[in-house]
Amino acid sequence: MSDSIRLDPDMAAIAAAAPPFDETIPPALLRAAIEAAPIPALRTELGRVEDVTIPGPAGPLRARLYATDAQVRPLTIFWHGGGWVLCSIETHDALCRALAAASGCAILSVDYRLAPEHKFPAAPDDAVAAMVWAAENASRLGCREGAIALAGDSAGANLAVAASLAAASYGVALSHLLLFYPPLDPAGAGPSHKTYAEAPLLSAPMMQWFWQLYLRPGDATDSRAAPALAGALGGLPATTVILAEYDPLRSDGEDFAARMRAAGCGVEVRLFSGVCHGFASLLGLVAKAAKAVDYAGVRLQGAFVSSM
Repeated sequence: MSDSIRLDPDMAAIAAAAPPFDETIPPALLRAAIEAAPIPALRTELGRVEDVTIPGPAGPLRARLYATDAQVRPLTIFWHGGGWVLCSIETHDALCRALAAASGCAILSVDYRLAPEHKFPAAPDDAVAAMVWAAENASRLGCREGAIALAGDSAGANLAVAASLAAASYGVALSHLLLFYPPLDPAGAGPSHKTYAEAPLLSAPMMQWFWQLYLRPGDATDSRAAPALAGALGGLPATTVILAEYDPLRSDGEDFAARMRAAGCGVEVRLFSGVCHGFASLLGLVAKAAKAVDYAGVRLQGAFVSSM
């Protein structure tokens, strides 16, 4: 790890225990290992946790609805990270539980088809289908109609942006967009890709490995995969971008937020110092994870203030 990276003590302990990246391990084996030994994050108890099946373009999609109780609430649709290759609604259970408690929203965590078995555009196709279905079935889910936000962490944040860019064409009105450290540029052109190329938990070479498994030749210029290339951002809802200081993807989020401001969109960026990519999932292990989730909750509450 570079001498320029000075992690908080709790983040440093996690980074030191993380196994080295090995691109020779088949993705299916990595998936199985992660599912078998999930991060021992703090688990928030909720009054309502229900598994849901959503019709997808290539078959059913697993989803899980989280809420503090049975009261009718605004709905936030969440997509998990994992480089479009790894993870599931199970690996992000603790984060979604905490976000439901912090926001007062119902959180609908949705799985999607994973690469390399299902390359782009399978994942954004699934994300858009889930968004449209949830908007049309909000009352069926016990949620408030017309009060919908999109959210995701890492690769899931990329999918949330892709879905938000398509929302208007499907007649879906969005109240907010919540992004945890999104990857938005397959070219890795931003300065943080070099400055923090060897950051722990996610390095620039690791990120390129994910992109290569996810995309086919030519896909990197499609704005559904690379929202950094999207032409018109003026229709996006108010947005919250949560970033880690030591993350090769940091400039992806910063640059996208700057473009949103230039397009007249409301956007707020919160940079958490001393941490690296993925920190928000480390609830109970990294102190700033809870602070990030609490901040995200406040931002969602503000987006839905007229609907709560």
